[in-house]
Amino acid sequence: MIIDDEDKARHLARALMSDITLYNSDKIAHALDPERELAESLEEGRQLFQARVAPRFYMVFEDAVHKWAARRRVRKSRRPSRTVISWPRIRSDVDARLPARPSARAT
Repeated sequence: MIIDDEDKARHLARALMSDITLYNSDKIAHALDPERELAESLEEGRQLFQARVAPRFYMVFEDAVHKWAARRRVRKSRRPSRTVISWPRIRSDVDARLPARPSARAT
């Protein structure tokens, strides 16, 4: 049965992109360019979409791919840097001169 409704076509496109994201989450997490890394999966989704919808809705899938890629880029840019800051350890001779902290449970 061919989908001949734009809302249903959009729903199918979102569902396919959701599945692609779910099944390729490891690749996506480490990908610099998710569209290029997942080209094979995206092409498979595109073919499935085109087999299920009327030709006039083919661009709906492309719109879904572009929106998905844009969200990936935004999330990647918001990701905190992985720089680890090492604070110097206070030397034990300095620790010995500091007063002891009072116990949280005073009985």
